[in-house]
Amino acid sequence: VVWHADGTSFSVEYWAYPIRREGEVVGAVVTFLDISQRMRAEQALREKEESFRLLFAHNPLPMFVVDRETFRFLEVNEAVIKHYGYSHDELLEMTVMDIICPEDRGRVLKALPRVRPGVQSQGEWRHRLKDGRTLEVEIISDVLDFRGRKAILATALDITERKLAEIEKAR
Repeated sequence: VVWHADGTSFSVEYWAYPIRREGEVVGAVVTFLDISQRMRAEQALREKEESFRLLFAHNPLPMFVVDRETFRFLEVNEAVIKHYGYSHDELLEMTVMDIICPEDRGRVLKALPRVRPGVQSQGEWRHRLKDGRTLEVEIISDVLDFRGRKAILATALDITERKLAEIEKAR
């Protein structure tokens, strides 16, 4: 940080090169580069990343980031932990297939590779919770690069009550 006479300051990078005379350092050439703008841009980026992290983490709907090749969970939000009953660490050791009801796994294996850029519905699925109960969900997804990996961002909309109401209405 370099200070002006008026008390204001700005961030700099500097390089110092010694001036030698007969092997003895008698001075230096110092170059300063004002990096204030870069520092402000880096801070703004950190704040933006933090905002998006908070939006993901605190979204009331379960959200998963899934590796497109292995179908492993790369990240999940707090709503997944709350609704599904698994811990964050447990989920990161699992794949999508671990929460899909066995009778839906074939459809899911066909659907996941077909996910394309752009928000889209992936249909209705049955998810298994840690306690063994089944949850009816509609999956809304998009693709993204996540930590250098091709991934799917999926949001699960709980439609269990709607499905039960439809069954009751049909009776």
